[in-house]
Amino acid sequence: ALDAPWVPIYFLVALMLHPGLAMAMVVGGGTLVILTYMTERLTRGPLARANERASEASRYATLNMRATEVIEAMGMLGSMTARWQARQDEHLYQQALASDRAGAITAVSKFVRYTNQCVAMGFGAFLAVQGDVSPGVMMAASLLAGRMLSPIELLISTWTQWGSAQDAWKRIDEALTMPERPYSDIALPAPKGELTLENLSGGPPHIQVSYVQNVNLRIPAGASVAIVGPSASGQSTLLRMIAGVWRPRDGVVRIDGADIRHWRREHLGPFVGYLPQDVELIEGTIAENIARHGELDSEKIVEAAKAAGVHEMLLQLSEGYNHQVGVGGAYLSGGQRQRVALARALYGNPPLLILDEPNANLDEAGEIALDQALQGLRKRGQTVLIVSHRPTAIRNCDLMLMMQSGQVTLYGPRDQVLAVLAKAAQSVGQPGAAAPAAGAQAAQKPKPAAPAGEPNRAGP
Repeated sequence: ALDAPWVPIYFLVALMLHPGLAMAMVVGGGTLVILTYMTERLTRGPLARANERASEASRYATLNMRATEVIEAMGMLGSMTARWQARQDEHLYQQALASDRAGAITAVSKFVRYTNQCVAMGFGAFLAVQGDVSPGVMMAASLLAGRMLSPIELLISTWTQWGSAQDAWKRIDEALTMPERPYSDIALPAPKGELTLENLSGGPPHIQVSYVQNVNLRIPAGASVAIVGPSASGQSTLLRMIAGVWRPRDGVVRIDGADIRHWRREHLGPFVGYLPQDVELIEGTIAENIARHGELDSEKIVEAAKAAGVHEMLLQLSEGYNHQVGVGGAYLSGGQRQRVALARALYGNPPLLILDEPNANLDEAGEIALDQALQGLRKRGQTVLIVSHRPTAIRNCDLMLMMQSGQVTLYGPRDQVLAVLAKAAQSVGQPGAAAPAAGAQAAQKPKPAAPAGEPNRAGP
């Protein structure tokens, strides 16, 4: 590598000795450049596939470590190991293929370099015999040829490592490079919680499928909205886009009239409480998790725990708020994780609460605590969006939003929406709308969402 900057100088010295020597070195160098190009073409594909399979194997093993209890209890270790081994074997095969090809070309490049040195020495000897140059030129020609071609040969021999380094750098760059957002240079005022969705469509990143399509609605500040519908209707996707977890493919999410993309996440985050469907806590103490791993404010932590109805439960633990949760909350039960995560969402009394199935893992005591928490949020005038299929959560909401197949079919005051669903269920011979999901399936045609406070005049 240190010889590479000297290659032009070696060429000029050879040219000064005799143009024929310089031409011989150019031919040898050109041959090695062609071999370098061949190395790139022949190893790039296998190296890319090898790195991809290595990442898949590592990701597969990491993700399955979270399900060790299930794997052990049901004897799945053998099949899981076989799946991991298949990915690992493909990685090793592609890596070996790239190495073999690079090794073969490296051997050819060594042959070319040694041959070029011999040609240069022979040509120098011929010139010396003819009396055109001094005998010392013969040795100088061989030395110059070796020095000039060795950097190119070294590049060929290390090409596989260079290619792997390039791929690794690209992966690191993609992981660390945040997408550009049109942040406002002006600090926006604290939001009150009014939400406006304009032609909102989107789905998971890197998948060209929109699980939510053309959602238009307005949610006034301080409203409590129950989002219901059949499974896989796009409720969780909608909440993720409102929370800023997923970026919409089309449309805009506005908070107090400002595009959510204009907010810096570190500025907007304290004003948003988010409880995802799959709850995971961050390794640390319960207090650290409730405080969102920021500054530990005991008053705010206890206030959030009481608002979530988890304070008394935490006092029963041997270490109380200093109890370690483990990786992902492994040291807590599912219900405990859910309630601690709810306290984390309520920390700091954010004006906007986004709750996705907050009662999924709760027992009767947890349900009562959640019911009281929702009543408190309603009294304090915080905007609440909650996805749930249980009546205990729905009865604490002012508005109701029905989704089906990624679209909003009904939206308005809760009682009026339930009346429309009951009427739709009765019209098809059902005894009543026992659950919102049943009413959604009974509705014949999706209707556009009405403004808040004005339910759709939808019918069967």
